[in-house]
Amino acid sequence: MLIRQMAMMFCLMLIGYGARKRNKLSQETCSQMSWIVINIANPALILNSGMDPGTDMAGKELLTVVGISAVMYLFLILCGVLLPRVLRIPAAERGIYNVMTVFSNVGFMGIPVVSAVFGSKGVLYTSFFNIFYSILLYTYGVRCFEGSRGKDGWKESVFNIGVISSILGLLIYLLRVPCGSLLPEFTAMLGSLTAPLSMLIVGAFIADVRFGEILRDRKVIIYLVFRMFLIPVIGSAFTVLLIEEKLMRGVCIIMLSVPVGSMVAMFARQYHKYYEETAAIVGITSMISLVSIPLMLNLFLG
Repeated sequence: MLIRQMAMMFCLMLIGYGARKRNKLSQETCSQMSWIVINIANPALILNSGMDPGTDMAGKELLTVVGISAVMYLFLILCGVLLPRVLRIPAAERGIYNVMTVFSNVGFMGIPVVSAVFGSKGVLYTSFFNIFYSILLYTYGVRCFEGSRGKDGWKESVFNIGVISSILGLLIYLLRVPCGSLLPEFTAMLGSLTAPLSMLIVGAFIADVRFGEILRDRKVIIYLVFRMFLIPVIGSAFTVLLIEEKLMRGVCIIMLSVPVGSMVAMFARQYHKYYEETAAIVGITSMISLVSIPLMLNLFLG
């Protein structure tokens, strides 16, 4: 399943790469497509996740999953804040490295891999990780991209389509709001654009990247080691100590091991923040995950 997902992802990136190299996709077009992903397709996907009748948890199990999700993202945010400083990343670039550390490719890589390894119950747990991911991406993530912009900056970080769709999706789930069949089908169709469009755009960004320069950058190499190996090892070690249930522990290990999310590159393009370097790191971490995910599962689950 991991190799299959990787193959599909790289095929989509290759199509975007080829289209950009042949000048069929301009930077302006990529920027417009990024806006569609961030403000239309992904919010529809988030909203649809609250309408899934298969995601049903209650009581102690629900509180446990929510608590573990919150702790895991607090750990990743702490890593995102500290790691750029430890690596002496220039202040202007710290926000993007912070976001790349926190936000992984949960939807396109995490859910299919969890489904293959742990089945529908694992996917159910992963859906709650995705709720935290979505809310944080459109609040904390947006704030990191914006930098310090005073009180007005917080308005965009809190009152945006991503946060609204996340809250609505959560309310629909918790209150068991009946949605019929038309609205779930429509949001599912619209949301299904997110992954393929994101990977096409990442491929187009990579077409403008000079990989030689990036890979000669010592800070990037060290960051990749921390991001794809040391952080998953530390986080996975804590899951072994703190989480008794093997299924939940395995889901956490996969969530910690998946590559940098393609949505990070979409936001980088929208905010004009090192999007070419970000796209390159998305591609490189995706290739590394072919090794890192099986390695972490074997080390910590046996």
